[in-house]
Amino acid sequence: MIRSFFIIVMLQFCGCSTSANRITRLETLSQEDAWSLVNGFEMPRVSGKPGSGAQALASIFSYYDRELEAEDVAEALPWHDLMANEVDLIGQGQMNGFEVVVSSGRWSMFETHVRRNDPVLVRIQPVDDGTSISLSSDEYGWVVIIGSSHDQRSIVLARERGKVLVVSREVFEPLWEAAGKRLLIFVPSYRR
Repeated sequence: MIRSFFIIVMLQFCGCSTSANRITRLETLSQEDAWSLVNGFEMPRVSGKPGSGAQALASIFSYYDRELEAEDVAEALPWHDLMANEVDLIGQGQMNGFEVVVSSGRWSMFETHVRRNDPVLVRIQPVDDGTSISLSSDEYGWVVIIGSSHDQRSIVLARERGKVLVVSREVFEPLWEAAGKRLLIFVPSYRR
């Protein structure tokens, strides 16, 4: 599909999942001591193109302002049916009172921000390379990182309906690196 973004989890090792590269529930991970997690983050179900940026940005806005309905926010974004670029996301964040920190990232930054309870928005360039997770798209996709393992071997991506995708560093890092290893942190005005 043109510019659509799919996450397909393929199990390795004869179909058995490992501790990384699996879909699970956020509550399950929160009961394990191995993770730093953003508390109370929900990825909404929205119309439009998955990975376009609208879903990710709307989820961040509603995370910081519980009175906002993420689905309504995503629908109102002018590019919810298209792929947003970094400038679109930054501009929308600033128009809504956020300071947007843009950084060329290092892996350790995920845990630093997650420990502060800040979701991290990153762009990934999908690569279908036969690893345990393949992401396919015509361009790129935006994902929200809401967790990091203490040993820095895995990250947690937000999914709809309280689910999360645990992805190993060896699988995720090449996809992130191919898109420039950028991260966006949205800091609400009340925290400046």
